[in-house]
Amino acid sequence: MERHPEKIAVDGITRKDGSVTPFNAADAVAAVCDAAAEHGIHIPPTLRARAGKTAKQLLEDGFSAPQVVTAMVIAIRRGRVDLIEQVALDVQAAGAGWSMSPKQYYRELDDLRELASSYFDRKS
Repeated sequence: MERHPEKIAVDGITRKDGSVTPFNAADAVAAVCDAAAEHGIHIPPTLRARAGKTAKQLLEDGFSAPQVVTAMVIAIRRGRVDLIEQVALDVQAAGAGWSMSPKQYYRELDDLRELASSYFDRKS
């Protein structure tokens, strides 16, 4: 497995032979495994395979390379590879300025409850 750079080039990865190819799921897995190995963490092959499958799907769905790698790192640090998709959505939402503070979240939740209750007749 080739060593990946600390900064991921969005336009592609320069391979050992000098060619530049688009970032792919294997690159995401390798980047995360490289970072984990630097901290003495070994990611088992079964988890790498699951993470790679999810990374491939996220990249195909239009998530950027930095979003995918960030989501993988956060999910793996939590010990929950199955959360990569959810974390990727959180990363994407935060990048779009769509994240909320807890206070905002509860305010929105109250508004949604009020809206939902307006669909029901309280007399029945």
